[in-house]
Amino acid sequence: MEEDLGKKSRRIVLRLLGIMYDIRSKWEKKLESFMNRYTSQSIGEFPFSEFKDIVLGYFADFHSELSRSVVKYVQTLVEKYTSTIENLETRIASSKIYNNVVEDLRREVETLREKNTKLQNFMKKELLRTVKYKILAVLEKDGELNVKKLAARLNVSENRVRKYLKELEDEKFIEIRRDVRPYVISLLKTPWSL
Repeated sequence: MEEDLGKKSRRIVLRLLGIMYDIRSKWEKKLESFMNRYTSQSIGEFPFSEFKDIVLGYFADFHSELSRSVVKYVQTLVEKYTSTIENLETRIASSKIYNNVVEDLRREVETLREKNTKLQNFMKKELLRTVKYKILAVLEKDGELNVKKLAARLNVSENRVRKYLKELEDEKFIEIRRDVRPYVISLLKTPWSL
């Protein structure tokens, strides 16, 4: 970055020197023309006070034009740099706003995750009060089981387990493999971990 600033500074100085050289060349030609006009006159006709006033006027005009050119060039640079700074500040502000929005969203997502976890835990606790959903908890813990083993784990009748298995299968929480005997029940998902 410092190297870039050094290059830019050198370019600015060279540009200013170029402006000064152009103006100096123009005024040297004017002065030469003036000198040629007066040198053609005889010494007696040569008005030194007028010559002095004209030369000083030329130098004053030269200085004024040089100042205007330099000021104009510097104003152009200032406008360019001001515009660049404003664009960068806008981008920085946008970036900060964006970062703040992203950070707020992250906090919101984390809050929602915490709330979701609490709700899932509450739902699991409430659902596990029923035999129907205790079937899912047993399958979640033990993996695939048949009706007889499920009934034994839950300490309920097989008919009652079959009734709940039908409901759970319709709700797409379990899958019953009927291609083997005894039927094997496997867990697909639970309502507390959706």
